[in-house]
Amino acid sequence: MKSLLKVTRKAQLGLLLVSELAQRPQDAGPLSIEEVAKKSGESRKFLEEVAGDLRRAKIVEGVRGAAGGYRLAHDPKTLTVADVMNAVEGPMEREACTAVGHHHDAGILTKVQGQVMATLMNTTIADVAK
Repeated sequence: MKSLLKVTRKAQLGLLLVSELAQRPQDAGPLSIEEVAKKSGESRKFLEEVAGDLRRAKIVEGVRGAAGGYRLAHDPKTLTVADVMNAVEGPMEREACTAVGHHHDAGILTKVQGQVMATLMNTTIADVAK
C-alpha cells in the first residue's frame, strides 16, 4: 500500500532518537549513538548527523566523554513532533500546496496539509514515546 504522507528516513531517525531519550530514565545517563545504531540498524555516521541537527536546534544536548552521548534538553511533554521534524528537515511550510499546477485541487490539499501540520504540532514526544 502506498503512503499518502512521505516521511524521510532522517525524520524517522530524529523521532526515534528523541523518543528513545524521552523513555530513558533520568538516572540512566546519556544515550549513546551506538545504542541507537544497534536498535535501528542505521549507520552511526548518519545518526550523528541527525543528532547534530537536533543539537543545533537545542532539542538535545551532547555529553562528552567515555560514557557520553545525548540527553533531551526539553520536557518531552512540551516538545512536539513538528519541532523534531523542523530540526532535521528544515522548516515546514504550514500552508504550502503540494499540487503544483493543480489549482482546482489546492483547496482540499491545503486543508489536508493544515490537518497534518496541526497533528504534528499537537503531538508531543511524550505521546510518541508511550
